Amino acid sequence: MAHQVENAGEQDGRAIFVEPYPNCQPCGDPEGYISPFDVSPECYKILTEDDAWITGVMTMEVGAKDALHHHRDHLIFVEEGDGVTIYPGGDEESPMVVPLAPGAGIPAPMSAPPFAKHTLMNSGTVPLKMVFFEAKK
Repeated sequence: MAHQVENAGEQDGRAIFVEPYPNCQPCGDPEGYISPFDVSPECYKILTEDDAWITGVMTMEVGAKDALHHHRDHLIFVEEGDGVTIYPGGDEESPMVVPLAPGAGIPAPMSAPPFAKHTLMNSGTVPLKMVFFEAKK
């Protein structure tokens, strides 16, 4: 439905719109699925969820690391942070250093090896805060 939005407040507003890709079908959980919400509750919190999506937030202090976990197809929005190291499959011998910038959107499909199962470390210089939108199975 067509609509128009006007900011009636006195501060700048910001909205994030997430829509499923028309051809994207839920991929289901991989065998042995490990939820980040279960294994690293100090870092991962569910903000809201419905039948199709989980909206979560990940926060991590500089130098902190999470436990090995999976994700379904998801989109990441960087609120705060300037760098993270991804260890695909939890393999600390194969680090992927990723520079970040607030406001960045990162598509993270399960089919891309670093996103399906990994550990993360905040290798940046400031605390990390990322909001993510994860498709349900």
